[in-house]
Amino acid sequence: MNRIELLAQRLRTHLRDASVELEPPASPQGVWRLTARVEDRLLAIEWRPSRGFGLSSSPVEDRSGGPDEVVRDLDHAFERAMVLLRDGGTTLRPQEAGLRELREFRRISQGQLASALGMRQAAISKIETREVLDVTLLRRIVASLGGELEIQARFPGYTMRLRAQATRDEPPSSAR
Repeated sequence: MNRIELLAQRLRTHLRDASVELEPPASPQGVWRLTARVEDRLLAIEWRPSRGFGLSSSPVEDRSGGPDEVVRDLDHAFERAMVLLRDGGTTLRPQEAGLRELREFRRISQGQLASALGMRQAAISKIETREVLDVTLLRRIVASLGGELEIQARFPGYTMRLRAQATRDEPPSSAR
């Protein structure tokens, strides 16, 4: 039994009044879909073994950009689903933020970030005002803030995560 089948089983056990439908993928590499409903509360969950669980409580027509929330492990997916279905909460769409807002959210100063990247504080100040950033530099900044950069291409009806790996041969981003 895979993880989404276990999630469906746990939801049926703990929410006896829930309607839980599981739809396997058409191909072995496809996306599993689970729909759970308790009274007027609806939760759609998709599962990809390489990515985890994507949760959305928004209507289908609002999900063109993919799931609202992504949870990597089964226990967190179950806990979040229970809150959404039992208590009637809603999933949260990812917020947009510029680099300055992201850095401030992480409570890191420009000087601290510059030190972690081997740059000067003035360089960070300039980077935060740029319209366009090199993907390698952006990946390094996000990693220095404790995160992981994901790049997605959104199309009507689906979203694809892009592989954009930095190579060892690239010049240091601070040299630009």
